[in-house]
Amino acid sequence: MFRELEKVQTSERIVEEIIRLLSDRKLKPGDPLPPERELAQELGVSRVALREAITSLALLGIVEKKWGKGNFISQQLNSSIVESFTKHLIISRQLEIFEIMEARLALESEIAAFAALRRTQEDIKAITSALEKYLNASRMSLKRVEYDKELHCAISKAAKNKMLESLQSAIMGKVFDVIKITTRVGIAYKDTEEEHERIVKAIVDGDSEEARNQMTRHIIRAIVRIFGSEKKLEDEVSERLKILEEKFNH
Repeated sequence: MFRELEKVQTSERIVEEIIRLLSDRKLKPGDPLPPERELAQELGVSRVALREAITSLALLGIVEKKWGKGNFISQQLNSSIVESFTKHLIISRQLEIFEIMEARLALESEIAAFAALRRTQEDIKAITSALEKYLNASRMSLKRVEYDKELHCAISKAAKNKMLESLQSAIMGKVFDVIKITTRVGIAYKDTEEEHERIVKAIVDGDSEEARNQMTRHIIRAIVRIFGSEKKLEDEVSERLKILEEKFNH
């Protein structure tokens, strides 16, 4: 009954799959979910991601966790809640992801500029090491996403601004859930590798303006990659994307 999900998908994707099955009436109020180990295997995801999804569904009142018995679709659930939630999920997810990426655009472009001005030899070593691990990791591996995260953290540390580092850390989890989404876009692989290399080169060279520009281009391209693959965008997201595409093309 459950479809295997791509391994790069997050707990949010698991939530969407459960909602899909409810919408299709393949799951009904009171139905038990398979044991976690079995369900994770059927979906092709980690048990950690599955537990995060189950917790989210429980908080939403969609799943009941019964001690010693397992997880069940809530008896109180009705179809109008599912339909309303499904529509809200699609709309809010688009806008949330776009706002996360806009926050990256505002924050990380300046972080890259400061990193180019203030990096030490120790910082350069950490940044280039993270880049090397990122480039050498399998393109289908979740470790690659972790190395991507390590690279951006190393750049943030090199900026020598605790406030900016703290702000970046505050949105880091959300940011790298989005990065996992971008790894599904096959054509992005070579582009993202080259983008990271150009950012690192500018920082190592101490060229703050180039570092800012390359980080800006990288994030704008990431936004276009994510939303360019969407079948239908809500009006607000579509308008924001159009503005960013114009900025990129110029």
